[in-house]
Amino acid sequence: MLPAITIITPTFNRGKFLKRMLKSVLEQSFQNWELIILDDGSNDNTQEVVKSFDDPRITYFYFIKHSGAGDKRNEGIRRAKSKYITFLDSDDEALPDWLEKINKKILEKYSLISCGYERIQVNKTKNIVLPQYMGDFDIRINFKSGTLCIDKKVLQGIGGFDPSLASGLNTDLILRVLPYILTNKLSYIYINEALVRVHEHSKNRIRNNNQAVLFGTLVLLDKHNLWFKRNPQEYKDYLGVAGAGLAKEGNFKKSRNFFIKAFKIKPGFKPGLKIILTSIPFLGKKIWKNE
Repeated sequence: MLPAITIITPTFNRGKFLKRMLKSVLEQSFQNWELIILDDGSNDNTQEVVKSFDDPRITYFYFIKHSGAGDKRNEGIRRAKSKYITFLDSDDEALPDWLEKINKKILEKYSLISCGYERIQVNKTKNIVLPQYMGDFDIRINFKSGTLCIDKKVLQGIGGFDPSLASGLNTDLILRVLPYILTNKLSYIYINEALVRVHEHSKNRIRNNNQAVLFGTLVLLDKHNLWFKRNPQEYKDYLGVAGAGLAKEGNFKKSRNFFIKAFKIKPGFKPGLKIILTSIPFLGKKIWKNE
């Protein structure tokens, strides 16, 4: 019997977290799944951790060349035996009824299923994030790890993940998935409760890599320009992220242009102050050096 759901987990030097994630998958109330772990060149104890869980539903692939999470997720999609695919990062975990509640929606023939998540921050603060409207799309959704389950045909139809991105992978995916879902009149639904836990860490996270975040933000702004222009709040926010990233790199002239665009969308004290600071480089260096 083929598995009902494929879980895809790209990983890189996450051995110390993997045990928790694997345990959460094995403890699912719904058991007809497969888990594909794609190791993107780890040099820690990742392989030993995976091998300690002797379960035929878990397959592990090691890749010498470090090519990023997007490439590994696409490899997982190609290898998936199930019609439905979900993603769970190696440092996160699933609640026991995660797959059971998703599978109920699969049986109802939904092509896209989203759920909420429990965010655990660095200071151990916890809060629940439920699916929300994605700009002008009339769909409530989350796109963190574990909150999406998508028909494999949809993922293949949009060409999977953009492997050039290290940051903004999920946002880019959703901004391509949603038009595909709507254009093809496919069904979608959200589960208004948290079914996974997303752990935030102070180190080794893409969000702490300014160059990766900046590149991803610039690609998103260019690639989905029409969507951003239809959604001014999101456009303003991403322009601000790009402006801050450029300022951290010392490119104050280009940074100022992004802050000016954000200010024009919604004038305010903070974006106005950032325009002034990027006009005085020695002040800007002091401000963005500490961010």
